[in-house]
Amino acid sequence: MTKKSVIFIILALAWMGVIFYFSAQDAEESTGQSDGVSYVLGNILYKDFDSWSELRKSEFADSVSSFVRKSAHMTEYGILFFLWFEGLGGLRSDDLSAEQTRKTGGKRFVAAGIPARLGAAFLITVIYAASDEFHQRFVPGRTGKAADVLIDACGALAVCLIVLLIGCIKQRNTNKTGH
Repeated sequence: MTKKSVIFIILALAWMGVIFYFSAQDAEESTGQSDGVSYVLGNILYKDFDSWSELRKSEFADSVSSFVRKSAHMTEYGILFFLWFEGLGGLRSDDLSAEQTRKTGGKRFVAAGIPARLGAAFLITVIYAASDEFHQRFVPGRTGKAADVLIDACGALAVCLIVLLIGCIKQRNTNKTGH
């Protein structure tokens, strides 16, 4: 295992701790954080947001709360997927010997075990998402939702598709240049 892989695995475990920390917050704390993000969003979208009445600001926060929460789910699990993917080897094709590369006709992306790493990173991420939703069932005012696991999986899948796209582009460029 390379130093880079170890670092990414440590980062993935630390990120899992961050996710656990946020999930352990009771409903009031969690809502407060979502509202804070909603107010920042309001300031970004509306230059006169600060001059709005507290009621209007609160109504705005309520109207975007679901978007903020679901975006946070997708983002945090997309990041977790990426950290595990890199920890499991990532897009590095430099691990392949010249013989391995020759045997695969220069298709380093597939030969480097990328599909297996993508699958493993996705599986780890989704299992953690499910365990996190289960954990939330024991937090005051919070509920564990299967729909949130699906949203978390969508975040991981989005990053997975980005990684695949980058890998395919790198593979195509490698084949064109012969390197």
